[in-house]
Amino acid sequence: MKGDLLIARSLNVDDACGWIALLSKGPVLFCTDAKTMFTPQQNRDIHRFREAAHLYMSGKDSASLQRALAAPDPSKQIWQLGYWAEASLWPGEERNEGVRAIQSDLIPLLEQVERHDVAVDAFFHQYRRIIVIDNQRDRIFALDRLASFLELEGQQTSDDMVLLSYAPK
Repeated sequence: MKGDLLIARSLNVDDACGWIALLSKGPVLFCTDAKTMFTPQQNRDIHRFREAAHLYMSGKDSASLQRALAAPDPSKQIWQLGYWAEASLWPGEERNEGVRAIQSDLIPLLEQVERHDVAVDAFFHQYRRIIVIDNQRDRIFALDRLASFLELEGQQTSDDMVLLSYAPK
């Protein structure tokens, strides 16, 4: 619906974020694969902020992300964050550039969301309703994190899915 924002799982190619466009015309907060449709400027200006919000809503934080990037082989984390070229490179300077890019581009945005910066509230206030779509048996979204920005208005469940309807606070 017009005025809705959808927040859906985006862990792998078959998650809900990739299919939701078939069901709704509303924008999706974040979908990893969307990076391939944006220009580099749009990735910096739009996609990374939305990724940071999605990471926060799914229980991630900047400290845990920093620890994952400091691992001996951070390629899995780099891949999951959508830095595919950097993740597929052999260890070396190119992969280190990917880690530095995440540290300079994504982590500051995640810290902004963690601080509940006014820009994050303003982003959510663009929408009349925010619909969160999650897996009923394996939820990834943290209800306390959602509640820190959004007011729960309703919930619907099925065997596999849960739909949570929120309004901006």
